[in-house]
Parts: sequence; structure tokens; C-alpha cells
Amino acid sequence: MIEITFRGRGGQGAFTASKIIGNACVKQDNLYSLAFPTFGPERRGAPVSAFTKIDTKKSKTERKYKTQIIWLYSTNRCSM
Repeated sequence: MIEITFRGRGGQGAFTASKIIGNACVKQDNLYSLAFPTFGPERRGAPVSAFTKIDTKKSKTERKYKTQIIWLYSTNRCSM
């Protein structure tokens, strides 16, 4: 399983990128993917984390394991 974490601010497209990567893996490589966000207040500029899980078998859980790839949109505004 590969897990990718996207970190950014609301409005930067972190969750959209997470869904696009997941859909591309499903269509191109016949893999399974799960994309889900976590965020605080729903407003532009609020911290956002989005996760994409890619695997050869179905995953129904949104539990986070060990992230292999982290994609930061704005390193000076995001805290880990």
C-alpha cells in the first residue's frame, strides 16, 4: 500500500489533487484507491490535510498508516 499525504490551506486544491491521483491510479493501473480529507473550520485558508491510499486490494478504512509521500503546498504556512 502507498499512502500520500497532501498538506495545504483551504482553496489550494489539496483534496482535489488527492482525488485526481487516486482516480488516475484506478483508471491507468487497475488499482484501488481511497481519498479523504481532514480539516478544521470550513473556510478558505484553513489548514487542510488530504490523504490518498493506493493498493492492489480494496480498503474501506480511513485509518492512516505510514505515509510514504508528503506533498506540501506552502511550507511557510503549514505545520506538521
